[in-house]
Amino acid sequence: MISRPRRLVCTILFLLAAVVSARAAELPSTVAKGARLVEVFSSAAFHEGPTWDPVTGKLYFTAFFGGDPANQQIIRLDGPGKGTVWLDKSEGVNGTWLSLDGRLLGAQAYGHRLMSYSFGPRGPGDARALAVNMKWHQPNDVCQTPNGNIYFTDPDFANKKTSKVYLMTPDRKIRLIIQDMPLPNGVIASNDGKVLYVGDSERKMWRSYPIKADGTTGAGKDFFDPGTKNMSPPDGMTIDALDNLYFTGRGGVWVASRAGKPVGFIPTKEFCANVTFGGADGKTLYLTCNTKVYSLAMTVSGGEHAVRAKRKAAKKKPKEFKATCPVLGEPAAQDAMVMYRGKKLYFCCQSCPDIFNVSPNVYSTAVHLQWFQTEQIAQVACPLKGHGLDDVLSVAVEVGGVKVKVCCAGCAKKLKLLKGDKKVAAVFAKLDKGFTVQTKCPVSGKAIDPIYEATYQKHKIWFCCPKCHKAFLANPKKYIAKLPQLKTAKKK
Repeated sequence: MISRPRRLVCTILFLLAAVVSARAAELPSTVAKGARLVEVFSSAAFHEGPTWDPVTGKLYFTAFFGGDPANQQIIRLDGPGKGTVWLDKSEGVNGTWLSLDGRLLGAQAYGHRLMSYSFGPRGPGDARALAVNMKWHQPNDVCQTPNGNIYFTDPDFANKKTSKVYLMTPDRKIRLIIQDMPLPNGVIASNDGKVLYVGDSERKMWRSYPIKADGTTGAGKDFFDPGTKNMSPPDGMTIDALDNLYFTGRGGVWVASRAGKPVGFIPTKEFCANVTFGGADGKTLYLTCNTKVYSLAMTVSGGEHAVRAKRKAAKKKPKEFKATCPVLGEPAAQDAMVMYRGKKLYFCCQSCPDIFNVSPNVYSTAVHLQWFQTEQIAQVACPLKGHGLDDVLSVAVEVGGVKVKVCCAGCAKKLKLLKGDKKVAAVFAKLDKGFTVQTKCPVSGKAIDPIYEATYQKHKIWFCCPKCHKAFLANPKKYIAKLPQLKTAKKK
């Protein structure tokens, strides 16, 4: 839990004073036999928001320093007792979460933003504001469900009257979903994304809300109250692969089953602000406790770790083939394929290629649509205006059975007014404004990210990250053979 910068020190003192011995409770069976809390980091800051990144194999957590002026940072744990300032002046990033696309989500309290950072070796490779609203009090905690929905809390610490919980859908729309709590703090969803859990720092207990099909929530209910005399406020939380919830507050970390029954208690000497699972196997519990960070060996992996493992296994399965025949508009078959302008083109039957070859230009819009369906071209800009796309103003619109992005609400409205073939033609008749035949980074071979762009021989080139962008500019001749747009230009 955090308050406004000038009240941070007072808040910490209050939290520390509230820590008293919880009633006798056993350690949960999910703690490894004989395991004890091990201090892995300590500083003068108040620590919060831990997230484990499996790619870098590091723990990232937030730090709030008092003083005048106050400062906030994101720290990377590089080893026992060794932390690196990964992001300075974070504007109050508090709760964090590893997004589905492998980025660090952050609830930015003092910047009034929901942030997204890519993991770079010396700091964020890039920082994106997914949403910003200066009327928000101070975004506090954040989580994401398997379908891409993002939930975050916005507590009213000052008056405890206008606190809210919001949903941001994958198309970047923000919806108010909960406003029946005086002080919502930590937030997390069940592993299947069907229940949302929110800690109430005013009532000193936890509530649950069913998640509907559209991502909004139904009526909430009181979910867990350990009944201990310790009334230190609930804060951050995590979940394990068995759907047990780990709630910080009330003297340490309370573990509750999905049914809201107590499973055990992990006592901490200091106020515990947040907790997460990490480690190579996901079986290390990390606890941010005031000025210290602890680790604890577990017998179970974290829920995020288990969900990532399932997604990884699912990716290994063959992708369902979906494409529309450019001639008849029927579902295309993989065994009815010809090469056209260096790309695969699929038809619904063996007769359609002959019809197509008589007058291929007639079907150019349908061809472009199919290439987008089969990921043989990539979107890099708004297809109507050619403007760049960002995570705040861009809007997703369904066109011809696929989702494309446009640069603003005005373009989205324009497309929605069109119907059928006119709508498809507005997007796919020509590729020059919004699409590229380059789908892979010439340096790494990974999917391109439109924000990393360069110009070479009057042609636009895209990359997956700043590092590859820099490598290409240092020696472009090494990579030009991998650029299809240059090959096409030579043929012309």
